[in-house]
Amino acid sequence: MSRPTHSSIQRWQVRSLRRNIFSLPRRKKHKPSERGAAAVELAFAIIPIMMVLTALVDFGTVFDMSIDARSNVRNASWNSARAILGSTTGCNLTGPPGDAATQRVMCMAKRNSGVPEANIRVMVRFVDFNNVSNPATHTVGNGLMVCTMTKMTSTTGFWAPLLNNRVLKMRMETPITYVGLTPIVGGSETAFSGQSWSFCDPTQGM
Repeated sequence: MSRPTHSSIQRWQVRSLRRNIFSLPRRKKHKPSERGAAAVELAFAIIPIMMVLTALVDFGTVFDMSIDARSNVRNASWNSARAILGSTTGCNLTGPPGDAATQRVMCMAKRNSGVPEANIRVMVRFVDFNNVSNPATHTVGNGLMVCTMTKMTSTTGFWAPLLNNRVLKMRMETPITYVGLTPIVGGSETAFSGQSWSFCDPTQGM
């Protein structure tokens, strides 16, 4: 049997090299239009994600604000109905808010609200439980009602058209069990522009 010559070995190596080169996978070329489509798809994906994230922040903040507002109104109404009044020190009130005792009730409703006091307005009035249509005074057996309106704002700014310039309204009445030495006359701060205290009417449901 004859041995392969040097030249035949070289020819075999060349053919093998060519076969390997032509068998390599070719890199797929991306057309510019495909890259543009991918960018558009990414943009369409980012927009709803941003909407969801900003909604969680803004409406979560409003939800927390509503919890704080309800808690403050409840505390102010409950304490005032037992002649436990707050302090007006460092409290900013707007408009003619009534007598000194009423102002102390209002400031109690503004404390620990988590929002600037200028963004909260308070009204204090009384309810005759026997006939809510009758005028009532600070008397044992009647109800002491505290109402608040709090400005809502968009934390992220994304939902500002929906939230800004709107108010969160709360009210709570508690039976008066003790009047004490300082009777409360009642009164209200000036309502925000475009708003009214009609929701604080005991004859109207919330």
